[in-house]
Amino acid sequence: MVVQKKRNLTAYQSLIRESESKCGARRRHLKIEKSKLGRNASLTTSKALAKQNKEDVMNNNELPNEENDTTIQRVLAMFKDPAGHVQYLKSELFARDLLKLCNKTRLSMQNEPRCVYIPSPCYVFGDIHGNLEDLHFFSDNIWRLGMSLTAGNFLFLGDYVDRGKSCLEVLSYLFAMKVMLPNKVFLLRGNHETRDVNGWEEHYGDRSFIYQCRARFGDILGYRIWEQANLVFDRMPLAAVIDQDIFCVHGGRYPQACIW
Repeated sequence: MVVQKKRNLTAYQSLIRESESKCGARRRHLKIEKSKLGRNASLTTSKALAKQNKEDVMNNNELPNEENDTTIQRVLAMFKDPAGHVQYLKSELFARDLLKLCNKTRLSMQNEPRCVYIPSPCYVFGDIHGNLEDLHFFSDNIWRLGMSLTAGNFLFLGDYVDRGKSCLEVLSYLFAMKVMLPNKVFLLRGNHETRDVNGWEEHYGDRSFIYQCRARFGDILGYRIWEQANLVFDRMPLAAVIDQDIFCVHGGRYPQACIW
């Protein structure tokens, strides 16, 4: 007979704090703080988290996250009706919006630890690989009211680009969600969020991320967007822990790998 031990799960949140030593040096450290709020469902909690995040952003001289940002609104409209925004997706305006989102997402992620601690409930998503249809399926079945009004957090495990033909659309939507909901949407880094892989045009052809950037916006602007996106990838967390119990990462350890 196997007796399972009952464990009480407690939601935790990870915060980055700065402290000053006696010599005047400033040091950043990760602080795990208990929280009895198991979800971000209530409007009161959502507003409190948004207010706290905006204060943290302003204190760090970063860009504030605003739901009424015109760049984000254009991307959301595109996501709802891609066929009706073909001209926008091919325009220089979309290129500028991508560059703005890369900048804002990078600022939003720069204080996140390499391993983020997330309270439940939490939806976990695997590889997207430039498939906008997959995101539409999730949107229609999981966050039908929008991510902000859906109970719980959203964790994506990486591999947002390559193989699919809508890498730019997928990336713009996920970055917009991260900027709007930095404490609710978490993007981990996969092996395709590296320059060696998403720049491997010889292997992936027209389904590679760098090819789609250059084909859409030309060599100069396309390369700039590709590099700015990779600067965001460089700052993505590598792992997540849900309720200090469930470890999430893009890839697993090789069975014969040595741990030193």
